Amino acid sequence: MVFTLGFEIDQGQALTGKGVKDIVRQAQNARLGYVVLRDAPGSHGQIDAVSRAAYAATSTTSLGLVAEVSTTYNEPFHTAVQLQTVDFASYGRAGWLPSRTLGEAHPAALGWPKAADEDAAVEQRDSLLVARALWDSWEDDAVIRDVAAGRFLDRAKVRHIDFTGERFSVKGPSITPRSPQGQIPVFARAGELPPGLADVVITTEPARVEGALAVVALDIDLAAPGAEDALVRHIAGLADEADGVLLRPRSLGEDLSALGRAVTPKLLEAGVIAGPRPGQTLRETLGLARPAAKKPGEWQEIA
Repeated sequence: MVFTLGFEIDQGQALTGKGVKDIVRQAQNARLGYVVLRDAPGSHGQIDAVSRAAYAATSTTSLGLVAEVSTTYNEPFHTAVQLQTVDFASYGRAGWLPSRTLGEAHPAALGWPKAADEDAAVEQRDSLLVARALWDSWEDDAVIRDVAAGRFLDRAKVRHIDFTGERFSVKGPSITPRSPQGQIPVFARAGELPPGLADVVITTEPARVEGALAVVALDIDLAAPGAEDALVRHIAGLADEADGVLLRPRSLGEDLSALGRAVTPKLLEAGVIAGPRPGQTLRETLGLARPAAKKPGEWQEIA
């Protein structure tokens, strides 16, 4: 079994390109498996999580880059293609945390009506179904690149998804070939998505999740004396009860530095974690196989 460590970064903690680069390099040097780049849809004028992930792709070689993208007001087709682009830019290290944007601040700023909570849940589910179908709309060998014959792709291996949901429809296919991971790993908070749609479920208590990896979210504060050793013991104790830990720092700079200095080296030495290798995809880091493409309609049957 692969046990992985992730690290959560709020939007306000990485406001500049240099800030993003410094943080992801520290996280990679600390041998973390991935970072979750949180988003704040109501914070207009700031760099969104997908853009930060794309930028971070050029500064890292092994760190998974999980972008939080809300499904409530974003177009599902655009989100799916943007994540594929990050997957290509990172050579297979992209991930997605879909979320819901509740409240009135964000739609009011855009001049849109507020979505009801139940509609936000439907949008989240259907956006996942659309994204997964679009990621499979090109077969792996659809691209031919036969210059002599003047053929770029095999049209029979690029399919429309013809999705019709409760609130929108998408014909497809994607405008981007199938990306390195095929299916980009989807992270979800416990209880938000139907079984089978998430690859990783973020929980608050140790638990096993049918059909997905279970990752325990831990709030950490490594400033107190002895906190580093206590965290090592706690994470080691979770290795038999979950598939990983997502660390939420009190102080980004201090806690990230302490992790790389005094926590992950001990976990590596004890064999609790392995740490990702350069060139490894996020799916490989998580211990997930690369799936074959499903046919149109198969994803919709899951929900």
